Amino acid sequence: MVEFTHEAAEEKLCLAYAVSVHKSQGSEFDTVILPVVRSQGGMLQRNLLYTAVTRARKKVWLIGEDGAVEKAVRNNKVVKRNTSFSKAVTASVAAGVENRDGQEKIQL
Repeated sequence: MVEFTHEAAEEKLCLAYAVSVHKSQGSEFDTVILPVVRSQGGMLQRNLLYTAVTRARKKVWLIGEDGAVEKAVRNNKVVKRNTSFSKAVTASVAAGVENRDGQEKIQL
């Protein structure tokens, strides 16, 4: 456990909010503190760990349970998203939907 005096906290700490790994893509931060626990189950994936760690410019702290990082590194499965987006685009293009200007439009 890390303890700060009130004075040290005012001097060294600033207010911050949690950001998900997905939301952090494309961003950088001086310091990243990443909780890594085995109960995260399916979220312990190599690609998500890589993304989280590479958001840090200066320091990254991995905080959690023994074995959780190793579990994430071993898990290189990418979860496939099940959406109907590609079917909707394909159907709209095949139907040749047009807008009022007579130009083809895709309706989702």
